[in-house]
Amino acid sequence: MYKLNIKNWNILTKILALSLIAIIPFTFFLFLEILPSFKENMLDDKRDNIKQAVEVAYGIISNLEKDYRDNKITFQDAQKEAIHQIQEIRFGEDNYFWINDDYPNMIMHPFKPELNGKSLRDLKDPNGVFLFNEMAKICKLNGDGYVDYYWPKPGYEKPVPKISYVKYFKDWNWIIGAGLYIDDVDEKIADITSRVFLIFGILAFISSVIVIISS
Repeated sequence: MYKLNIKNWNILTKILALSLIAIIPFTFFLFLEILPSFKENMLDDKRDNIKQAVEVAYGIISNLEKDYRDNKITFQDAQKEAIHQIQEIRFGEDNYFWINDDYPNMIMHPFKPELNGKSLRDLKDPNGVFLFNEMAKICKLNGDGYVDYYWPKPGYEKPVPKISYVKYFKDWNWIIGAGLYIDDVDEKIADITSRVFLIFGILAFISSVIVIISS
């Protein structure tokens, strides 16, 4: 019976074997460091995008508040115009803004008008997150912030993960918010992971075949 001995291996076989051994720590580094960092960078980009978008809507309210202070418009008309402008704005791929107060009650939601004027205190996602209560809490404490939760997405049977940024316009007791779905981040990471496993699997198979043939 042939006994496998490293002394019997040719140079190519040894190189391939060492390469496979070197892949193991790289794989650990990839999944423990590179991919988590890549995912966090993608999430940071989304956070920046929604924050910048909300600042635009916040600016609209600030300008109308100034017009009211300057007696150019009534308070009621200023709020009415703010709602009209903000509910028409879209950013990215049909992303939108909503407005609620700090109770919280919904003031304006462009895609779910049935929520307008209703209390949001008991509204929670599938994981039990009372998202609008969290938004009100963050705004009262810090003036603005991010909230993670699950929300229905067109074309999907179940709610998907979403991250929102909210900012408090205290003079009107309004909270302006916008969000982005982040399911595409997990899908991207899953796609990269499957590709890495496929490449490593192919390399391992080829190397194993070469080692067997060369033995």
